[in-house]
Amino acid sequence: MGEIYFLIKPLMQIVSKRTATIGVVNENVIPLDGKDHRQICRIKNEHEAAYQKIVQQCRSIGTGSVGRSRG
Repeated sequence: MGEIYFLIKPLMQIVSKRTATIGVVNENVIPLDGKDHRQICRIKNEHEAAYQKIVQQCRSIGTGSVGRSRG
């Protein structure tokens, strides 16, 4: 039988948690694939995994803020 090898890529922290957040209710830091800050900020189209993760997080934040005041 042939052997199957898996390449496990370690996660690198590109930006600090403080700079990865904007301080809104229900906000979570989500990991995105990329080698540097420029690469994780430039999303080519809505079919990329990074785009989908960001949209999902924005929807989650929006749902959690319904009915809350800014007070």
